[in-house]
Amino acid sequence: EEEEEEEECRTQHAGRAWEFVALSGASTSAGVAAAAAEGVDALALDGWVAHRFEVAEAQHRACRENGGRYWETEMNTMQYLRALQFEGEFSGMHYDGCGAHDGSCPSNIVDDLKARLELLPELIRCGLCAPQSCEVDDVRNVVFRRYLAMMLHLDFDLPPPSADEFQAKELLPWADLQVDFVIAGCGNCGTTSLRKNLLRHRDVAFTSTVEDQWFWRHDRGLPYRSEVDSFNTAWVEKAQRLVGPQPTIRGLADPGLFGDARIRQVLARIPSLKVVVVVCDPVSRFEKFYWRHHLCRSGRPESAAERPCWPTLAGGLQAEPEMVARDASGQHLRSLLALLGPRLWLMHQDSLRFSAKRTYNGLAAFLGVQPFPTNTEFRRHNSQRGHRTELCRNASVHAVLQQSFAEEYRDLEAVLHAAAVDVPVALRLRRTRCDRAEELGGGAG
Repeated sequence: EEEEEEEECRTQHAGRAWEFVALSGASTSAGVAAAAAEGVDALALDGWVAHRFEVAEAQHRACRENGGRYWETEMNTMQYLRALQFEGEFSGMHYDGCGAHDGSCPSNIVDDLKARLELLPELIRCGLCAPQSCEVDDVRNVVFRRYLAMMLHLDFDLPPPSADEFQAKELLPWADLQVDFVIAGCGNCGTTSLRKNLLRHRDVAFTSTVEDQWFWRHDRGLPYRSEVDSFNTAWVEKAQRLVGPQPTIRGLADPGLFGDARIRQVLARIPSLKVVVVVCDPVSRFEKFYWRHHLCRSGRPESAAERPCWPTLAGGLQAEPEMVARDASGQHLRSLLALLGPRLWLMHQDSLRFSAKRTYNGLAAFLGVQPFPTNTEFRRHNSQRGHRTELCRNASVHAVLQQSFAEEYRDLEAVLHAAAVDVPVALRLRRTRCDRAEELGGGAG
């Protein structure tokens, strides 16, 4: 049966080989690391990532419209070269337009072919369109070897790479991912409270009881079929285990999503997805991040063990002043709003703090579910009151941070205004947690 399937793949591909080649070759990597390798600077990153997505999506769409399946293929060129062997004669074959034995071709075709292969990158990774009937072994044994030969202007097939040298994974569009909403940011602005309070609604479910970093699995512009199938199946299996009323919407929470150019493109490409982001005072947000990850103290989380720590906030700012720039969110939020428009629900943390019921019911309406029951208690989670660092006792440190985040304050006002969200008084007056006595009283919530 496998031989029959491979023969069907071979026959279908042979008749349309150039057509499939024309629908192949797009780069499947679209992350920050790939951009850095090509020398893309921060200002051009969003455009570069968007272009990578568009090219891969166009090939994928055209491949499917022409009855094909679209794969990511990856081959280790050096391993393939070391194992490359030819058997038999080259007679009757044409090599780059010349006859193998008429004196016009290289005396040693194999050596010349290897020289060509050595010009290829060490790792070949690209999209490949194959006939619908082709499975993963057929892609390796039939389609890729022919694609590589045609790219090298050969009129004969190259030997197939071994399974150790090659892998192929089918790609799908992001629209196939079954998720209704995500909490995409901003970390240290109340996202834990947001997630746990949303879980109090009977119609809402999440992929995980904690933050879910599913979107960080790789840097591809399209998802693998295997991971999409696994993600969607998990929902079905979870629903089957539940007793009683079933949730009607499914969400994922990861407050770091908004800050990644690739993931912003992913979110924009899931057509019905709604995205929730909460923003807050940048100085308070930064201090909480610093306290959690960089302040030398007992109880520091294991995830921060490999990060440098300092006994004071001032010491860390002096040693690594670039930490402030890394924590800026304004540009990322503007980009996210431009991509999503009305599919983005943007709110300030003050709305959760001072008008929780109205805010959560407004969010419920945005997500398409009924209001929360009238007796719902919206609790505060993962907060640490009291003096976490010397921020509120050292006026110079406080002033330095506010000045460092001056542009961030302006960006937050601008993006809230663009999203038609009221700018809270605390933001307009640049108030921090140091201006709220209840924050400094001590205790965790």
